[in-house]
Amino acid sequence: MNDNPFQILVDEPVPATRLDAGRVLHAGRTRVRRRRAVTTVAAAVAVLVVVAGGTALAVSRDDRRPKPAPAMPGPSPSTGPVTCTGAEVTGADGASSIAMDPTGQWIAVGDQTGQTITLLKDGTAVRTVTQPSVIVATAVSAAGTVVGYQDLEQRQRPISWRDGHVTTLPLPTGAVSGQAGGVNVGGDIVGVVNLAGNQRRAVLWRFSDPLRPVLLDTPSGKASTAARISDDGRITGAIGGYEQPYLWSAADGHGRPLPVPDGMPGGVAVYITGEWVVGTIDFLARSRTLSDGTLVGTEKMAIARWNLRDGTVERIPGEYVSATGVTRDGRVVLFSMMAGVQLWDGTRVGPLPGTSRVQQPEGLSDDGSVLLIRTDRGLLRYTCKGG
Repeated sequence: MNDNPFQILVDEPVPATRLDAGRVLHAGRTRVRRRRAVTTVAAAVAVLVVVAGGTALAVSRDDRRPKPAPAMPGPSPSTGPVTCTGAEVTGADGASSIAMDPTGQWIAVGDQTGQTITLLKDGTAVRTVTQPSVIVATAVSAAGTVVGYQDLEQRQRPISWRDGHVTTLPLPTGAVSGQAGGVNVGGDIVGVVNLAGNQRRAVLWRFSDPLRPVLLDTPSGKASTAARISDDGRITGAIGGYEQPYLWSAADGHGRPLPVPDGMPGGVAVYITGEWVVGTIDFLARSRTLSDGTLVGTEKMAIARWNLRDGTVERIPGEYVSATGVTRDGRVVLFSMMAGVQLWDGTRVGPLPGTSRVQQPEGLSDDGSVLLIRTDRGLLRYTCKGG
């Protein structure tokens, strides 16, 4: 008998997607500083908390399944320290939202007005979309699909954007608003919707059946949030007011709680790469509630890494504002107000050479070769080697 309750989520096959159902295109991170439209989750990513309200809009159909970009080569094998060299991302000054795909090739940047998003590939702008209201990018897939949300009639609506076409995603029955927060290479999208009564629920838009969004299984009476979806269909998030980190399977919508260390309840699972998941723990003790009821993290969050293969969890030493992604070999980039950008290699935490204390990480490629960092002057795309 397998003692690891998460092994089924690792090994479970995800059904092949059919093309005849059409598609609504649907893993970075968003920081919207111009306005607090998204609640920060445990200081790891912007959590998908939405306001109530909204009217149903039509969703367009497209029978082309997104294709992934060619795989980027991994970093050269090295036994030496990690070294990073940065280059400025043109046109990213005062970005209102930022998202990067798992390969590090695609970057979506919202302008200062919040109404225009530019998609860049390898640092070069390839297309731009402008809307009459605020539009926010929360994630980009390896196929170049951008997801996020748009303010429509004072309510937030989940969207996807590919090949210059913005699609408003349909809401489940009873939902009044929502946001898309994660997308995989196959075009499956996850996010959160608000039901009547302002109850928040995790939602999945399957590529194979985009017109019928699925509310992910949630314990009775609880709220839920979905943050990211891996290419093999595993979904990270949380149950309740970030009372429990959670992991779902896109195959059937079922999920399980992720363990937390003793005495550190609460948290949210966010980033997922291969067998690794990174998020926050001890959230109930380290969060605060704003005057409008919004629950937010502090500058001293506890970050954890889960190993789905063996079902274990470990706290990363120290306290941080945020974690930004996890690589295929389990390395994690962290940000501390005192120490700046840090790298945890599974045994120790240390500064990341080439970065400074005033720089804040915004994206990490799954092989660790690309790191996206925001500065007070704009956006830098670092190429990293070694480790």
